[in-house]
Amino acid sequence: QRVLGASFRQSVLQRNPSHHVPRTLFGRSANTSQIPTDETASEQPQAGGSADIKALEEKYAAELEKSEKAFKEVQDQLKRCLAEAENIRKRAEKQVADSRLFGIQKFAKDLLEVADILEKAVDA
Repeated sequence: QRVLGASFRQSVLQRNPSHHVPRTLFGRSANTSQIPTDETASEQPQAGGSADIKALEEKYAAELEKSEKAFKEVQDQLKRCLAEAENIRKRAEKQVADSRLFGIQKFAKDLLEVADILEKAVDA
């Protein structure tokens, strides 16, 4: 396994400070004190306190509302598509039944014409 130097590690952290790279990639000599962890992030007090929390709550409430609206729209589209598929299936079944009936009617009509011709031939 290749051990990467501290300079590479620092360049990764400069590009993305929230990026956490395990210490084992950089060897034992790497300085990990600058890497934010879940424990250190929660220990640091946040400036603004409840105002920031309320702003975040409003932001997430708006995002939740937007997501719920999008979900309902997609759900409505899904229901409409399912209903349309069911209607298409029913129409196809009706067309098949109508085709069979029409085929039988046409066959019966053709038989009547032949019967009429044979009857005229017998009478003549």
